[in-house]
This record gives sequence, C-alpha cells and structure tokens, in this order.
Amino acid sequence: MRIQAMLVATIVGLSIAAPLSAQTAATVSGRWTASFVTADRTYPATIELKQDGQTITGNLVTEAKEKVTGSAEGGTISFRFQTLDPGGSGALLSIVVKSTLEKDALSGDFTVDDGPGGTFSAQRAAAGQTSGTKADASAKVDLTGSWTLAVDFGSISATPSVVFKQDGETLTGEYTSQQYGSYPLKGTVTGNQLQFTFTMTIEGNAIDVAYTGTVDKDTVKGSVNYGGIGDGTFTGTRKK
Repeated sequence: MRIQAMLVATIVGLSIAAPLSAQTAATVSGRWTASFVTADRTYPATIELKQDGQTITGNLVTEAKEKVTGSAEGGTISFRFQTLDPGGSGALLSIVVKSTLEKDALSGDFTVDDGPGGTFSAQRAAAGQTSGTKADASAKVDLTGSWTLAVDFGSISATPSVVFKQDGETLTGEYTSQQYGSYPLKGTVTGNQLQFTFTMTIEGNAIDVAYTGTVDKDTVKGSVNYGGIGDGTFTGTRKK
C-alpha cells in the first residue's frame, strides 16, 4: 500500500507540475499586430510587450512610443496606455485593455476614459520579427515611392494613389483621392506588415480611414475601413 501511495503521489505530482510549467512558459512578450474595433471603425496598431513575472511593460510602435503598463494573471492579460485622439481633437485618451492569451493570439475588449470602447484582438509577430533580426526584416521592405491602389467596397470601387516615405519602421506620405483631394498619412511597417491612417473630408464630414495589409515586393493587399462608411479590401502596385 505504501508503494502504491508513493506511485500515485508521483503521478499526481507530475500531472500537476506539467501544466504549471506550461503556464509559466506562456508569456505575452513580443511584438503584436493589434486591432481596436469600435462601432464605426477599426484602429490598427503595433504593440511591443515585455512580461517579467506578472508585470507587463512596453510601448506602442509610433513616433510618440506611448508607454504600456499592465499585469498578467494566468491567461488574463490587462494593460493600459494613453494616446492622442485619432479623430484629431487633441485630447489625450486613456485606453484600458483586458484580454485572454491563447498561444500567439490575444482577444478581449477595451474601454476609453473608463467608458465604452470596443473589442480588441492581436496576433503575435513571427519570432524573426521580435528578436534582433526585426530591423533586418523591416529593412528588406521599403515602401518609399508612388503606388496605385484599387479599393473594393463590393458595390463601390475607387482607384486612389499614395506616395510613401519610409524611415525604418515609420511611414509617412500623402494619400490622393481623384474625387476628394490629398491628405497626409502616417503609419508603420513591421516585417511585411503595414498599416497607415489619415483623415479625409467627404462632403464636409471628417472621415478617419485605416488601411492594414501585407507587402510582397512591389505589391500590397489588405483591408480598409472608411470610418462610418464601411469596410472593404484593397490591392496596390508600385509605380515604375
């Protein structure tokens, strides 16, 4: 009986230790491609996170590098940061995210200034993009130049153009609509992932626009959100 009890204790100990080890190994550290989805549009973002025990630190990958602080409790990941209102009001917004970590994915929701926000999701970048080779991966992609886009909303299509200037992972430039004029844009390039945003005026109304996609040599493709107008897809080709 004593031998049997020892065997049972050993087996139980192993079965308990294994999940704990697995849980300890799972961290949120890395670079994440995220989407903050509200009722009227999607805000893309790139976030760098570092986990030390239960403490999370990091920053948004923007020119301002807004600092991120938070905590990890099991598979629950919570963090907060402050950022300027993308609508252009100049207000500083407090964003609080509560999400669940499952392998290389985060999903949950967020609040804005302790009020309603929307849903949050993020995908961890490939290992080669989160280590010392990150800069090399970004260096291989250079969007600098003029591009022709084709945007498809299903029943409506458009062919705007953009001029990009890439400096490391920072993207600036100008978006030109044949019907509504030109607008300055800003965004980021992470590996082969790009995102950029701008605010355009349509019939006197300010519309926040967000493009998110991938780069393959001289072509781009992805999804686009035109504020309250709707969502669509886009493709693009670099002008020779």
